[in-house]
Amino acid sequence: MSNKGQAQYRNMFSFLITGYFVLLTISFVLRESIARFENPSLTTALVLFFLSLWSAAGAMLSFRANDHDKENKSFVLTGALIFLPPAALISVLSAMFFPMPAIGIMNGLPALVACAAFSTLWIGVFSGLIMAMLFSMKDHERLTGELFYCSGLIISGITFPLLSDRFNSAQAIIAMAGILVIAAAIFAGIEHFKRRGFKALLWTMASCALLLDACGVYTSQKLFHIYWKQMQPGWSYVKSINTPTGRMTVLDKKDGKLLVLDNGAPRWQIPQDSRKDIAGMLPVTLQPNSINLQILIIASPFSQIPQFLLELPYVAEVNLLCPYKDLIMVALSKEMLPLAPGRFFISSMPPEEYLQRADPRFDVIMILEPGFIRNPGNSQIYRLASERIAPNGVVVTLNTNNKQPAIPAPEDNFPPVGNYFKQTMPVPGCTTLTMAANNKLTGNLNELEDRLSKVTAFRGVIMPRGVLTTLYSLPENEQSPPSPSLVGDIFNGRLQKCVMLPPPLAVILLLIMCIAGYIAMRFFISRTGNYALGFGTFENGFFTMGLFLLLLIAYQQDKGDLYEKTPVFIGMLGGVAFGRILLRVPSLKTIMATISCLCPLLLYFNEIDFFYPILLSGIFCMAVSAGMAEEILAWRVTLMKNESLPALRYFGHTCGIIFFPFILFEANGVLLSVILLLLLRLPLLFSAMPYQKKS
Repeated sequence: MSNKGQAQYRNMFSFLITGYFVLLTISFVLRESIARFENPSLTTALVLFFLSLWSAAGAMLSFRANDHDKENKSFVLTGALIFLPPAALISVLSAMFFPMPAIGIMNGLPALVACAAFSTLWIGVFSGLIMAMLFSMKDHERLTGELFYCSGLIISGITFPLLSDRFNSAQAIIAMAGILVIAAAIFAGIEHFKRRGFKALLWTMASCALLLDACGVYTSQKLFHIYWKQMQPGWSYVKSINTPTGRMTVLDKKDGKLLVLDNGAPRWQIPQDSRKDIAGMLPVTLQPNSINLQILIIASPFSQIPQFLLELPYVAEVNLLCPYKDLIMVALSKEMLPLAPGRFFISSMPPEEYLQRADPRFDVIMILEPGFIRNPGNSQIYRLASERIAPNGVVVTLNTNNKQPAIPAPEDNFPPVGNYFKQTMPVPGCTTLTMAANNKLTGNLNELEDRLSKVTAFRGVIMPRGVLTTLYSLPENEQSPPSPSLVGDIFNGRLQKCVMLPPPLAVILLLIMCIAGYIAMRFFISRTGNYALGFGTFENGFFTMGLFLLLLIAYQQDKGDLYEKTPVFIGMLGGVAFGRILLRVPSLKTIMATISCLCPLLLYFNEIDFFYPILLSGIFCMAVSAGMAEEILAWRVTLMKNESLPALRYFGHTCGIIFFPFILFEANGVLLSVILLLLLRLPLLFSAMPYQKKS
């Protein structure tokens, strides 16, 4: 293979690895920030806002540097590619540990803004430099480079959730990707350095960068122990576990106590909290009125409920389901799980997947941890539970009217169990639990006493009369009324309220001013020359990021697992490069522009079962359309004299985040947001200025 062909393949590999590294780092920073602060939507908006701002600054810095010293362009860019990956690792550490407790604990919005601003600084500048470098290349090289760069984004977005769940140190994965970027930068610029005599400087820079990467990983491991020692005095750090909604952290004490935190808030303290809801287990197990019960519990592995159930003589088998294997391993190491071979079984898979595969028909299914359900807003779990219970079986869930304030589980979005069963009622003796079944349920203690005597006598155990009456003081009602929160739809998120409520007067006035300014810019100021091209690029970025963030907020409000899905969403924005290539296909531009115009309507379909794949497809199509529009703008010779195109796009991203999520959406302006987004895309559909054909 010729030297030219080898150089071309090296460049392709370089951009692929760089895109992979960029999204790894962005995803990790975003996920750590979400895990640190309570509001995922606001955190996502702020992180993407500062990321776009720093990216615009990085692209502009590259443009200015190249204008003044074009001869050393390769040296400057290669040096940036070597030093910025370790610097981007600082972003990871900042998101994980900012602010350090030893310096002073900051809470609320100031801490969130400071963390988002600093943790995205280095990776944002790096992204801007990469895009500016791409747009400084010749047309064919630029298209090829951006295609591989965006392919790296897509691959990274798909694989990062898998890698972070499989490996304990996600920052080590990022460091390894950074090393590959450093190596790619070395090979890309080595010929230039040889000619100018910079070879020794090159290897010195590379060695320093690799040392910084290694130190960053080592430092993060040590900081975790220091961080939690300061945050929770007397407790020592055990491990962290990624979940669909954030991160669980396990701490322990020398006396054997455990503390499990969900996104920094206490969730379980063992053994103090482990006996919760045990009082209601006896009446629940008597509802089927049969012996040899098979019971499925979706609960914490630290719960004492399985041990209590195994001591009942009429319980034949107990299955404990916890989707997090690491939590089960901690419980095993602390000897917190019951020893009952042949009667007690543990599984570590998502509850929906387990119920789809389960063969036995359980007599009792207990959903005691709604946070373990992968999509809390999806009622699939109740449909599956209704298919897996015996004819006289019962399903038990938490009563959302009696939530524990210290548990940040997403049961606010949990669907009504009464939609899938004929009867629901509170569990006698336990106000935090609700029973649901297709057969008759009873809270009559005398009837439950008769059932208890019958099932225990079969095993030769004599239970005295009056046990339940003595234990429980609830009224003996034959049929208690269903829990009101579990009969109707309990999801009344902000999105649905925003659709129905008109925006306030101040927002309407602001909107009128913005529309007037937009019309003035488009039809009077930005009609010809670089003004038109620059405004078109800004408008493209404004639409793309504004709609993207609104879709993420809509998804989070209904599904609740934005933490887990964000990398995949951002990776779909890599469709921009494919839009540049697909622009050559006849008639595809009009099709993709039409789809792009319809994408804002996805905000009204966030409750459908297949919203996630539809959303991914919509974001990818929107990115393809944005790439087509930007490629049409890039054809203009006057604009291609510099690398201002990515800077204007990132600046449009920044303004789109401010205008739509922070102004219109927060002020109940979802309907207006949808209308504006549709209007912004109509020029692309009808090929109006500045999206005209190649000049």
